[in-house]
Amino acid sequence: MASPPPPPSPPPAHAAFPSAAVYTSPLFLAAATAARAAAAGAGAPPGESKESVDRPLRAPPSEVLAALAAAPSVEAAAAALSSTLQAPALAKDIVPCAPPAEGARAGDGDGDNRNGGGGDGADGGDVAPPVPRSPPAHLPVTAAALFTDLGGRWRRLCRRTADAVVAAPAAHSSLPLPRPFFVPGGRFREVYYWDSLWILHGLLASGMPAAARAVVDNWLHLVRVVGHAPNGGRVYYLGRSQPPVLAEMVWAVVWAAATAAAARGVGEGRGGHPDALGGDGGGGGGGGVDARGDWGGADPDVAAMAAALSAADVEWLRAALPVLDTEYNWFMRHRAVRLVVAPPGAAGGPPPRLVADDETAAAVAAATPGASVVTLNAYGAQGGAAVAAATAAAAPRPESYPTDTALGVELLRQLRAAAAPEGGAEAGGGGGGTRPPRPPRPPASGSCTGMWWPARRAGGTLAPAGCRRRSPGGGRAGAAAPPLRLLGPRPHPTGRRTWA
Repeated sequence: MASPPPPPSPPPAHAAFPSAAVYTSPLFLAAATAARAAAAGAGAPPGESKESVDRPLRAPPSEVLAALAAAPSVEAAAAALSSTLQAPALAKDIVPCAPPAEGARAGDGDGDNRNGGGGDGADGGDVAPPVPRSPPAHLPVTAAALFTDLGGRWRRLCRRTADAVVAAPAAHSSLPLPRPFFVPGGRFREVYYWDSLWILHGLLASGMPAAARAVVDNWLHLVRVVGHAPNGGRVYYLGRSQPPVLAEMVWAVVWAAATAAAARGVGEGRGGHPDALGGDGGGGGGGGVDARGDWGGADPDVAAMAAALSAADVEWLRAALPVLDTEYNWFMRHRAVRLVVAPPGAAGGPPPRLVADDETAAAVAAATPGASVVTLNAYGAQGGAAVAAATAAAAPRPESYPTDTALGVELLRQLRAAAAPEGGAEAGGGGGGTRPPRPPRPPASGSCTGMWWPARRAGGTLAPAGCRRRSPGGGRAGAAAPPLRLLGPRPHPTGRRTWA
């Protein structure tokens, strides 16, 4: 039976977040760049490029766009920014908060519980996180010191959405989030998708499962609202994503809850013993994740895990599963490519190729007998009509617009210079530019050139194709390459499978 079609795509992001039309507008970004350049020319500090797209709006987005469009030049639009943007205030839309209180049940992520406790009474008051857990015994001294230091940083990295954003979301680039979250730090002042996965594992290792669940609740909320997990917690990230890790985040939270329950002896799976879940119970009842369970050591006993979960945990998981389906369908619809792969064992067969959108299965079979068509999810803008259509409006990133624009100009200059004939004008006529002379070849140092293009392995080193100079290993690049040493598993004190 054919599988049902995926649900319809959510409405465009601009419909739910009208400020995105401003912060991603090329005119707005060009005006902000011109304003920074003018400030630098006047001797004032230009500020960080991300500051412009993080400043709140003074007027509704439609009025801001109209004012920018009415400006006769980019310079005039840059001058008008002072009246369309509020004064720089990097901490007013995202503010510090206390991590959620441990030991209380978290909400489902859709309520207003932004203060780390006390919003709806589910998480208790504004309390400090628990004392960091002792480092695991197998860690070396330096790693143990890092583990202890990390446990003390969570309070400094905890943030929540400011009340002003909740009251007037159309005036801000920050996406309102219902729970506290943790930021990477530095210029990254908001939540980010796959950064949250590593933050979550750190929280669980530090004995803070309620804080970890709050992190996941925020991403479940964003998928419900946006239709997928965006790159980060700003409106200018809505058109981009990162490798889908939400399902792994949900699994880690559920596993932590199950191991903690089994360690307390409240579960029914094999008498509630922590070994019933294939782990050591997370250590000390702090809700930590077993070292083998979350990264794939011994296969977990799912039935025992389910028996150890409380009714509240089961309800949380039941509410999360449809959201994971939504994200999966988004990736299959908007970030999927089809490849024709030659049959296994076909020596000298054609390399994989992309399947055109209008190419039928019969046409593929006729062109490549025995081949199969596989579907891959693409992370990036290259490859496949579906991916190309989804990223047709690819442009410099708003948060790094000056840097990306300068890089694009330089790459275009290099491409034109490389395409120009030797000693003549650039390709396409006009400009009268000449191709720059080739750089001198670097002195012999065991490699043919100073560039390390992946080509072939020679004498134990990687040498460019056509390289004839002897490599440090003693062989010539034209000689047969020695066999590669495949990486294999090695034992680890915790039982975790690692690769040498």
